[in-house]
Amino acid sequence: MIKSSAYSKYNKWLILLLVFSLYSGRFLKMPVSSIPIYISFIGIFICFVLLARNIVIIKLNIVIILMLCFLLSIFLSMYNNNLNGYSISKVVEFTLYVIPLVFISNYIFLKKQSIIMFFKIIFFVSLIFAISAFVISLINGNLLIGRLSVFGGGPITFSRFMSFGFIASLALLLLKDSKLQTIHRILIFLALSLFTVSIALSGSRQSFIGLIIFTFIFFLLSFIQSNQRKKIKKFSIFSSIIVFSIITINFIPEKILQNLTIYQRLTLLFKDDKGESVNIRVQMINLAFEKFKENPIFGWGVGSFKEHNTINFLYPHNIFAEIIFELGLVGLIIFLLNLIICTFLIFKYIRRSSYEQDETLITIIAGITTMFLFSVFTAQISGDLYDNRWIWFFSILLVKINSFREIR
Repeated sequence: MIKSSAYSKYNKWLILLLVFSLYSGRFLKMPVSSIPIYISFIGIFICFVLLARNIVIIKLNIVIILMLCFLLSIFLSMYNNNLNGYSISKVVEFTLYVIPLVFISNYIFLKKQSIIMFFKIIFFVSLIFAISAFVISLINGNLLIGRLSVFGGGPITFSRFMSFGFIASLALLLLKDSKLQTIHRILIFLALSLFTVSIALSGSRQSFIGLIIFTFIFFLLSFIQSNQRKKIKKFSIFSSIIVFSIITINFIPEKILQNLTIYQRLTLLFKDDKGESVNIRVQMINLAFEKFKENPIFGWGVGSFKEHNTINFLYPHNIFAEIIFELGLVGLIIFLLNLIICTFLIFKYIRRSSYEQDETLITIIAGITTMFLFSVFTAQISGDLYDNRWIWFFSILLVKINSFREIR
């Protein structure tokens, strides 16, 4: 529990710091005794300082308990296995970064207003990333060359940030806004276009395909509980986005379109040889599941995948393959339990009818559920335990929604 006065006083800044810590990630790190300490830790530390004097009761929930069990499985995997620098980094990141982020979220997201504030901050931070990427690329003269990114992050990570900004934009479109409603909607539509183009220019197939799939899922989730009048309104917004997207694509000259990285990478998926990126991922996933059979209970040890593959990759770029190889069945079962609980909550929210007139709550559930599902989807293609911290983060938000007064 946290005192209500402290909640209202610090909440906006706490969410801002939280998003800063989530987005800054591995960028801007400084070595301390050979252990990488990231600038994002500063945001976490400040959050703890602001919360420490106001927390009345330390209260755990199922996601935090599972995360602590998952951490235990990481330590168990380290026993009697050869470790390396990457192993230490993974333990530090999960212990001092991912777990604190989720713990802080447990005290920040207590009301619907906090989730709405989260959508707004994600929207504006993603917009800053997108505009910065465009401006820097235009200055450097490489906007249509290579893969778009910014602030030293890779294009895949950048595309994920743009996807979260896109989903937050969809949520803000459906939420009731202030007096300048029409102007806000126009600005959000423009931002949606910018996020879409940014994802395309990043060359990330997972985010581009995910954009199509999860836009549909978001509107489907928001349709289910709405009344007839609201369904018509949402359908008109969804149709407008589709029509606008088709018109935008048709305006791009065919020569430019065919030279874009995303076009070339997407067409590879329809060929017999799907390209080195896909082939290597399939090879790594097969290797992870094959080697797992030799050490099935506790795995080969956190961060050990590099020692067992000839292509010198740190991790297999699939969350299930990574966990089952490094942490064995113990780690995998704990992770699956978290996914099962979140899935149960999602179906509970979909089937519940007591809040069908609460459009704000419907939009919140649709937005957070879509972000969670998108994170699980991208975790099958790229990223390690740390990169896929979003799964744990959105898991805690799904659990916190369950504690809202309107859900009970």
